[in-house]
Amino acid sequence: MVESFTTMSGGKRQRKRQIIMRNNDDIITGLASSVFQDSETKFQKEQDFGRKLFIAAWAVEIMAASLGLLIAGFVAFDAYTQM
Repeated sequence: MVESFTTMSGGKRQRKRQIIMRNNDDIITGLASSVFQDSETKFQKEQDFGRKLFIAAWAVEIMAASLGLLIAGFVAFDAYTQM
């Protein structure tokens, strides 16, 4: 059976608080490492990600345009053969 925080004895309550505080410290440390990271390093990572995203977007656009032209070609050929 799980005890609620209010029904725990003093020692258990203290250990529970210590565990919660330790978890909070871990979270704060993790956030601080990304928030207070070196500006130049952070900018470089974002620039690299932006470049990869830009290339991927262009690749998708080229594939979409090629598919559109291919479909248009097939429709035109189909219309030509039915004349």
